[in-house]
Amino acid sequence: MKQNSCCHPICASPAPGGVHQRGFTLLEVLIALVVLAVGMLGIAALQARGMQYNTDAYARTQATILAYDMIDRMRTRSYPLSNDPDKNKLEDAMQLYTTTAANNDGACDTASTVVAEELECWQLEIDRTLPGGTNGTVACNPCNNDGNPSNDIYQVTLSWVNRAAAGTPATPVMVSFQP
Repeated sequence: MKQNSCCHPICASPAPGGVHQRGFTLLEVLIALVVLAVGMLGIAALQARGMQYNTDAYARTQATILAYDMIDRMRTRSYPLSNDPDKNKLEDAMQLYTTTAANNDGACDTASTVVAEELECWQLEIDRTLPGGTNGTVACNPCNNDGNPSNDIYQVTLSWVNRAAAGTPATPVMVSFQP
């Protein structure tokens, strides 16, 4: 009988019938390909989900920036609205944003100091920045109208349609502040 010179475990022990087995069987290769394919599909799904979350986070960040833009506009508008020294300038300015409708002529006059024009510019910026069906509102909740605006809570709300989740409404961004 001839001695085997190979010391590797695969070829050191002969298979039944005295035949040495070398390499992989077709079944082993197919199983390895299936395992690899399932892993690659999992990675692709993870990548798609990550992109969806990234898109949603971007829209949420833009909505927050736009909400604070409106808050800054409201806070800077504390100039006298009348010659009556008894009127509270800040409360009057804040109330203008909750009671005035946007000037919906489709054009944004950035030099205007009219609240309706500012609201329209803001709404056009929301429409341009956030995905379809956008809406921005300014509300006072609760508004006491007691002459002390620090008792009032103003809320800026932005809502949009979530592009990444098949047109479902995204959770609105609501920013509340007290003047």
